[in-house]
Amino acid sequence: MTAESVRPGDGMTAQAGDAACPIRIRGQQSDGKELATLWRAVELQPGAHYRLQGWVKLNAYDDRRFPPRLALSARNAAGKSLKNYDTETYDMADWPGWSRLLVDFQADPAAQSGKLLLKHKKKLPIAADICLKEITLQRFDAPPPPLRLSLDVSEAVKQRLGGPRPRLFVTAQRVQALRKSLDTVPFDRFWRTVQARAHKEGSAAPPASATRYDSDAIRGLGEGLPYLALAYLMRGQDNDLAMARRWMDALASYPDWADNSDIGAALLLMDMSIAYDWLHDQWSPAERERYRAKIALQAERLYKVLINHEMWWSNDYLQNHNYTSVMGLGLAGYALYGEDPNAASWLAAAERNFTRVLRVLSPDGASHEGINYWGFGIESLLRYHLGVAPAMGLERVKSNPYMQHAAKYRLHAALPGYRDNVDYADAPRFEWHGPGYILRALARIYQDGVAQWLADSIEAARARDPAPGSDGAGLSWEDLLWYDPAVGAVEPDGLPTNALFDNLGLMMARDGWGDDAAWVFFKGGSPGGDHARKHGMYPGSHIHPDAGQVMLWADGRWLLNDDGYVLLKRAANHNVITINGVGQLGEGEKWFDWKAARNGDAHARIIRAESLGQGYLTEAELAGAYPARAGLASWRRTVRFEPEQHSMQVEDAITLSRAGTIRYLMHMDRAAAQAGEMTYCLSSNARATLEAKPALARTHFDGYAIAPKERKREDNGNYRGMRLSAESERVEKQHFVWRVTWGEPCQAAAAESPPEPEDASPALRRVGGASTDGSGDLRDVSAESGAAIRSRVRSRMEGVRAEREHKRAPRARRTRQGYSLFPSVNP
Repeated sequence: MTAESVRPGDGMTAQAGDAACPIRIRGQQSDGKELATLWRAVELQPGAHYRLQGWVKLNAYDDRRFPPRLALSARNAAGKSLKNYDTETYDMADWPGWSRLLVDFQADPAAQSGKLLLKHKKKLPIAADICLKEITLQRFDAPPPPLRLSLDVSEAVKQRLGGPRPRLFVTAQRVQALRKSLDTVPFDRFWRTVQARAHKEGSAAPPASATRYDSDAIRGLGEGLPYLALAYLMRGQDNDLAMARRWMDALASYPDWADNSDIGAALLLMDMSIAYDWLHDQWSPAERERYRAKIALQAERLYKVLINHEMWWSNDYLQNHNYTSVMGLGLAGYALYGEDPNAASWLAAAERNFTRVLRVLSPDGASHEGINYWGFGIESLLRYHLGVAPAMGLERVKSNPYMQHAAKYRLHAALPGYRDNVDYADAPRFEWHGPGYILRALARIYQDGVAQWLADSIEAARARDPAPGSDGAGLSWEDLLWYDPAVGAVEPDGLPTNALFDNLGLMMARDGWGDDAAWVFFKGGSPGGDHARKHGMYPGSHIHPDAGQVMLWADGRWLLNDDGYVLLKRAANHNVITINGVGQLGEGEKWFDWKAARNGDAHARIIRAESLGQGYLTEAELAGAYPARAGLASWRRTVRFEPEQHSMQVEDAITLSRAGTIRYLMHMDRAAAQAGEMTYCLSSNARATLEAKPALARTHFDGYAIAPKERKREDNGNYRGMRLSAESERVEKQHFVWRVTWGEPCQAAAAESPPEPEDASPALRRVGGASTDGSGDLRDVSAESGAAIRSRVRSRMEGVRAEREHKRAPRARRTRQGYSLFPSVNP
């Protein structure tokens, strides 16, 4: 292929370049999909197998949401198009460097020729400057084997990779040092955990078959192996070895590990690789051969999934399934390096993947998925990098901004008292992974005494008051390996009590580090962060549609809360606004709808952040988080936290592009009660007031209950409470001021209705005169007059008519999100 043979698309040019850019295609299109025709006609053999691949580099590409791809259009003898064989799109984690595009396919039985295109996904204006090289089409007699990646490391590293055992996580010298520490504080506590878990897990009988286990359930079958192997490494007890052998035999006997392609199989692969390596010299030659064969089989299955993009997580570099699945693959590569010819390619695939992951993770150390999946994700990142560290070192981790700031993020995300954590996104208040061993690893890597202190403080608080079903501290085998006694615990007293994690737009502030502190949270950034958005990445899954969310902990309790871990993502479950019943981009599904967020370019940004003495002020522009059909021109939310005055103020300036209904929401604890007109007792010592200009059409203060089918587990969220819903009708501008003060008694008005039932029916619930149709959102119907209902319906219909007019406008985009009859019901 030469520049002369390339036929550029409308508005584009093709030029011959140099070695750095052999063929250059650049220009601007106003409305097109085909950037260039690379081959006008290439011969295809009907039914033959092919691999199309090539290298693409983006010097400039102004809409990174829809990066380019190679597409071979197969044609029959008459020239009719039969089918397109498309590569994956350019991997924006490689931007602005070179990215390999590849697809394996079997040609259509009627195919005679193919036309190769460079194109993007949608017809839209685009300005681009693209380099191409090494575009090839290779024919095979059978389905081609997976592409083998080469491990690009020095000879010295390769020698260490194939060095003596144990090699995963520890060396023989480290094992000797650990043995001498087992009776010293705090190693003795970690060692007791290892012994107890080894006995508990090892004593259980492995199931005869794993066919009934899905990917989530099967991960537990190997959990005991690291404990058993570590216990044997430390004390050499034959019983630990026998139990490890029994579980290794069982895992090796299962033909499949669930679907063989996700985190369940990956975690078993990690467990089995660790035990294979740590107990390598204790296995007989026949056992080593059997275990090695099973590890290789499962690793090759995961490798094929990753390389051929057979699972959604394979190039989702902002998702915990990616980190965990590739972690298992990489550790298997290290465990079998020098013993299996494919091990180097498994390790190479893991290295390439984690290079991309660390490039796109939030530089501020925060997580778009919330604390729970921050823990799960960084656990896997640490397991991989610390697992291969004896051979490959930790320089990449030490220099990475996400990892550098991770402990700071977890510090500020701890609620006063340190037992609980902030629960934005899909997070319970008591995370499932660590965080003690995670923080100890970060303390070790960065010599961070505050991280060491935080690990101890969280574990102590949780041991005093464990979450249901928890042992409190949440210790793991990693604690014994990752604790560094040279890093002393340092209290955070000298650190700032506020922090802005600017990429994700998270502000967290408190009035001190004591257990009785007040704490505030504000989310004013894009769903996946600006860094991801710059790369054209719009993650989904555990994100919530909650731009503008504000939470407050004071007086020893939640005063303004979040919904927690839910199975249906709704903006109206948060302390935000809706417009004509329309919430934020990405809502309405079990998992955050990343396609809607991408197509609508969901974004928000912090525009001001400054200190106020001991307090903090943060202002954000949030209108970009809503679909165009909402008609929201601007929403400026300013959060002012002034701990000296024991107060927090939330000020909103809202402008619509056309008159409509604005619904303003605040969610509170079940103990909240009304104290007077526009005045509320959030607790016996906390008061809130609302001011609105122009005057509101109506306000409701009543109970809410998220439908049981939308809850994760009963203790994983704030599924019941009190809610203020304030509505403005037929307005273009609205101003709200919500002020909360604490520290002085607040007297609630006499109750006018019975308290919320503890167990609500999913079909119909009544809470103090409020009812719901099971949508998870409540409306007050019993207290409304007929005139009020008619006014509300009339307002709603005006919004519907406005929406219809908006849909008729040129190039208007429609979405799947619909309307409900009443604006006080979730869309």
